[in-house]
Amino acid sequence: MTWLSAVSAISSLVSAMPQDGIAAPLSDALALDASKKTAVVLGPDGPLGLGVVIGQKGEVLTIGPVAFGEDGLPRTSLKVRIGDNTTSATVSAFDPMTDLALLRAQQAPSSEVSEANRGVARVGTTILSDVHLCVLPSGPVRVQVVRRDVGGVLELSQRYIPLFEVRLERGDEVLGGAPIFAPDGSLAGILMASLASGEKAEAEIKRSPGAAGFAGSAALQGPLPAVTTFALSGTVVNRVIQGFLSGSLRHPWIGIYFASATPRGAKILRVVESSPAAAAGLRVNDVILTVNGKAIADGVALGALLFDLPIGSTADVTVKRGSLVLAVKCSVVADPRASQIGQLIRKPVVSVQRIRL
Repeated sequence: MTWLSAVSAISSLVSAMPQDGIAAPLSDALALDASKKTAVVLGPDGPLGLGVVIGQKGEVLTIGPVAFGEDGLPRTSLKVRIGDNTTSATVSAFDPMTDLALLRAQQAPSSEVSEANRGVARVGTTILSDVHLCVLPSGPVRVQVVRRDVGGVLELSQRYIPLFEVRLERGDEVLGGAPIFAPDGSLAGILMASLASGEKAEAEIKRSPGAAGFAGSAALQGPLPAVTTFALSGTVVNRVIQGFLSGSLRHPWIGIYFASATPRGAKILRVVESSPAAAAGLRVNDVILTVNGKAIADGVALGALLFDLPIGSTADVTVKRGSLVLAVKCSVVADPRASQIGQLIRKPVVSVQRIRL
């Protein structure tokens, strides 16, 4: 089971899907609406991945591997197809912290603009029965949100990122950058990585000439194999969208370095001087047990949760210090490091990590 993009997650595969598919079909109106907002990114040899229209001037959000070549430089001769319209596009901005990229279409598409809805896939209805939708080159498919608050490690920046786990039925086609839409039509997340589920799907991958971008099997009868994928949370996607459109992108920061503690929690290894963590009184060797009431399983879980916090908010942190358990309040500020969204180079990924089960 291998990642098909530059994300590693701490996860386990879920059981096989029932024969009657993931869930009852979503409405035709939602599928049509999502199709108007989804862009297929094309290279000279065909589809490279997908994206979502985020601006009235032809701005399209996608992932780094779609926008950049193996040499780390922006792809040339790009086109985006939205509905029946195809136009040339260029890489305009890049966020190395999330591996998301901004494309600008030469001609603004006549389609509706998708707005990221904070937390759509993470709050509200019971997550295991929450059915969403995404549009692939072959058409709309149903997406079932299986699990939220999955910690992922982005290979490019080595940052922990918040993901949610989904399953969808699909054939041999690109998935990277596909937007996931909630039943109300809002944007819930962006597909960052994908797994093949089952021996037949893995065999198809080995035979596929484009194994790095494909999973599943088109040869099976009945419902296609359910593929496990992971999507970047809507909160982070919204932050990146707003940063790209405004020209100023910042991510949350409190100023600590940490590692997983035993048996649970995250142990602080360093507190940055004059940081919010220092002002809150956090110390080296403190073990963080909870943040905003959520139990911290390990360092990955803490990093993903912190990256999901809104800038300007206050985090309620519970720490263990020796034999004491203390409650502190810590401000969440913008990362003081300079924004890098203007750079147009992406360090190539030299290895493919496997899932740690």
